[in-house]
Amino acid sequence: MARSKSTEVRVAVLESEHQNIMEKFEELIKRFDSFEEKLDKALEKKADKWVEKLIIWLGIFIGTSLLSYLGYLIVKVIEL
Repeated sequence: MARSKSTEVRVAVLESEHQNIMEKFEELIKRFDSFEEKLDKALEKKADKWVEKLIIWLGIFIGTSLLSYLGYLIVKVIEL
């Protein structure tokens, strides 16, 4: 089947547009992937800082509790 000249031009334009769209789509996917990686890293750092603060506060709480109990035992021994 023979194609007319205008049909061939239209097909060529459509193929070119399709190729441009696919290149833009691939670039968009790459940017999304890099954004996702950056977001994951940011969340890890945020979680690390949160966990670090939690551990520090738990250490302070446990240390204070132990010192308070030790003080209580010393007062009880002195009272006897």
